[in-house]
Amino acid sequence: MKVINAPKNTPMSLKHGKWIPDKINEPTKLFSCSECKGLIQLGNYAYKCYYNYCPTCGAKMDGDETK
Repeated sequence: MKVINAPKNTPMSLKHGKWIPDKINEPTKLFSCSECKGLIQLGNYAYKCYYNYCPTCGAKMDGDETK
């Protein structure tokens, strides 16, 4: 099977973002992606989001670094 016209994942096309804690609904531990505003809900024990990538848009969560 040959893949035709597959998108190329180059370093310039990779999105970089960071997790932003939701201050309004703090007891639910919601975090939003700085790139796509997608929400992640964690358990009550978590005070920091440790996901390395956003499951919605695929942005690498490294604090808006551009390399």
